[in-house]
Amino acid sequence: MKRSYRQNCALALSNDILGERWTLLIIRELLIQPCRFKDLNNVLIGMGTNLLTNRLKELEAAGLIARQNSGDKRSPYQLSPRGLEAEAIVLAMIRWGNGMLVAESDYSHQDHWDLLAMKALYQPELFRSEGSKAELFESELLSIKVIFKTDDFNGWVKATAKGLSYGLGDSPLELAEKGSATIELPMTIAQLQQILSEDNKAKKELLSSIPNLEIFVKCFGGIN
Repeated sequence: MKRSYRQNCALALSNDILGERWTLLIIRELLIQPCRFKDLNNVLIGMGTNLLTNRLKELEAAGLIARQNSGDKRSPYQLSPRGLEAEAIVLAMIRWGNGMLVAESDYSHQDHWDLLAMKALYQPELFRSEGSKAELFESELLSIKVIFKTDDFNGWVKATAKGLSYGLGDSPLELAEKGSATIELPMTIAQLQQILSEDNKAKKELLSSIPNLEIFVKCFGGIN
């Protein structure tokens, strides 16, 4: 690495790699999906192409990322097993910084970032086996999949008592499992959050009209 604290301390050595500007944001993108150079360049607004090239080389040298197809320069980048270990750091920083979100219009936002934020804020211990209360199920509710779909965004999350998984595009095809529920919403995650943040008629109608949505929402600490 170009800069180093040169301290034989795990925190300092980690910061030598992860503390460089833009590095954690590159890791954020690769946690959501593999990306080509142009994909990263398009979403990391304000980062020059030369700096992006350098950061990718540094992350490759550190063993945190690799090409999906080794030797193919057109192949997308993906996180290595070592790189994936940084997920816990990223999620912890999202939780820590969640109260700092701003409404300024000059701050950019990408809808796919909210998938990772949902994983960070999800509380699996709050997932209750309340399927018996829903008309659709005779037994425990084991999972809830929520699909967000608009003209510009298509993503999904799956909540269980063990954790939350997510992805972009159409959700994986699965056989209908007893105790599973699917909710389709014609909105982005941010739009859902906006509705839930206000105690009004729109929020009450949304929660009452969609089975299991309230159970899902409570897994993030309740309904404000």
